[in-house]
Amino acid sequence: MISMTELERMLFRCPEVNISKYPQASYEEFLLMDHDFSGEYVCVYPFVKMDESGTPYVEIYVWDSMLYPDIYESFIICEGMRLTDVLEEKLLNYCREPLLRIGYQRMDSFNSALLECFPRWHCIEYSAENIGRCIEHIYYASHHSGPREILYKAGLGNIAYNIKQLPMVNLVGSTVSAIVGHNLPIKLLRILDKPELIDVLYEEDSTEHALGVYRAYSSHIGKAIPSANQWRYLDELYSNGGKFAGMVFNRSLYKRLSHTDNEYILERYKRYFELYEELKINRRIRIPKADELWEATERLEYLQEYSDEREAIDAQFRSRKHCGRPVYEYSDNSYLVILPESCADICREAISQENCLMDYICRHASGETTILFLRKKDKPDESFVTMEVKDWQIKQVYGCCNTIPGKDVFQFLVEKYSRKKALFMDLDSMVDNCLDQEYEPDDELMEYLSGLLRSNNANSMAACNQDENEYIQLTLADMFPDVFDG
Repeated sequence: MISMTELERMLFRCPEVNISKYPQASYEEFLLMDHDFSGEYVCVYPFVKMDESGTPYVEIYVWDSMLYPDIYESFIICEGMRLTDVLEEKLLNYCREPLLRIGYQRMDSFNSALLECFPRWHCIEYSAENIGRCIEHIYYASHHSGPREILYKAGLGNIAYNIKQLPMVNLVGSTVSAIVGHNLPIKLLRILDKPELIDVLYEEDSTEHALGVYRAYSSHIGKAIPSANQWRYLDELYSNGGKFAGMVFNRSLYKRLSHTDNEYILERYKRYFELYEELKINRRIRIPKADELWEATERLEYLQEYSDEREAIDAQFRSRKHCGRPVYEYSDNSYLVILPESCADICREAISQENCLMDYICRHASGETTILFLRKKDKPDESFVTMEVKDWQIKQVYGCCNTIPGKDVFQFLVEKYSRKKALFMDLDSMVDNCLDQEYEPDDELMEYLSGLLRSNNANSMAACNQDENEYIQLTLADMFPDVFDG
């Protein structure tokens, strides 16, 4: 049976290169190859050179310990000419040789020379591990070779390399769509040319299915070529009546999927949205980025676990809310401080704030510590700042993603809330905490806190004799003598 390569040679006539007309590598080049060669591998040494007329060509030496009597084979690739059938077969067999090796620096230099000297071949920067694919690319793109020349020059290298896997190939097609068949648009072919998606073209049914996905969602794709994960997302929508984890096309999720190659990411997002729907979270939340997704999903799973015990835990939360309202809750014209009413409140706050607040559910329910939500007065349902109070001291104050809130928040806490509720604030530690942040602390806040520490008139309330509800008032000088000494 005649092979595809033989048929291509018959259909597409092209002059053959006479290797004897090209000078061999220099003595120094042979010495370097000999020094570098390892008998464990089939080593390839490519060179981009110029002939007497200044026309570039590629000279390739393949060193193979299985050759005899010579230890190497040489090949010439130049514009508009093909190798003899014998040399062509040898070269293409080497291209698929698993032991083919090239040094990384040599490959980088070869890539640069190819891109500079042969723009019409539409080369890409192949890795050293793909030297065989690189040589096959430049060989077919260098002359009138048929469908593979057209595919390589169209930027469809994976389809060209795997052309024998396609169920149908039109050898005399003059366009990529005609070659592959099924009337596939060039943009769809560029999508499926990815290594992760190329196998879609290996079956008639999967190819027709991909065409259906493309037609259904081409308006959502836009001009950019979607990533493999974006395409899988569209495929999921198409296969499930336009729904993914119960949701229609989501532009934000689609954009998130363009930034990761993790093959498991789509399943993780599906799990995230399924939990989101099951838990009936009414508040819209930001879709987590890929590097945040695992932690965000764990939070929702944590919330789901509490769903089974919610009744008992929520009873403790309601009791704390009832008894703690006069002790902890407070409001002025700008802010209000409230206690959570249920474990779900803390879970939603943790999701909105993107922090570890869920770890405090049992501790708050038991009274070991107290979690408080600080809200803007005009947006009482919107997450803003979270606080922890323990042993009559404000221990932690954090905004979204564990950031330090601004001056206005601390001014409210220091000058109003802590005084009204007789709570101690360790301003010295708070200044240190600001300085320990990865980002630059807010200048206004630092100036405000530092000013309080410097001022003998800045008072902070410290609890004393809690059982009798009696308190004493201390100055910062009393509390931090080492700071204000002298």
